[in-house]
Amino acid sequence: MSAESAQRQKTLVIVTVLAVVVIAAAVAFYQRSKTSDSTVTSTPSQSSNINSSTSTQSNSTNDATAEYADGTYEATGNYRSPGGAESVDVSLTIVDGVITESTVMPSGNNRESKEYQSQFVSNYKQYVVGKELADLTLSRVSGSSLTPLGFNQAVDAIRSQAQS
Repeated sequence: MSAESAQRQKTLVIVTVLAVVVIAAAVAFYQRSKTSDSTVTSTPSQSSNINSSTSTQSNSTNDATAEYADGTYEATGNYRSPGGAESVDVSLTIVDGVITESTVMPSGNNRESKEYQSQFVSNYKQYVVGKELADLTLSRVSGSSLTPLGFNQAVDAIRSQAQS
């Protein structure tokens, strides 16, 4: 076997090993993103740069054990996407600390942001309505991983508004 042939064989082995590693990493990444596509976690989110609006509270009496006052609350959550600053307007109706209704108004500034916000809005309610306000934090919904950042900021502001 000549030195040139040995070098070619060594190069072929290295390329093959690298290809296997890249494929394994891609499969692992795909599996991870597939299983976390609609993940809801109960970890409190960090918030900053939140614009909240005035809440509309109901006249219902609060249970002495309720942490949050019943009512409908609104807030705007901001986040940064690769396309720039984005925001979502969130409205939550709370009864006995549980979310009974939710509305999110998207306001994407570019085609991609509008698409991700639309995907989020179309699928997020199943992870929100019927859940405790105290425990709610979304991490990824229908492929949208940035829109939940704005949503979580708005939820943090609503928690502050609703504290009794």
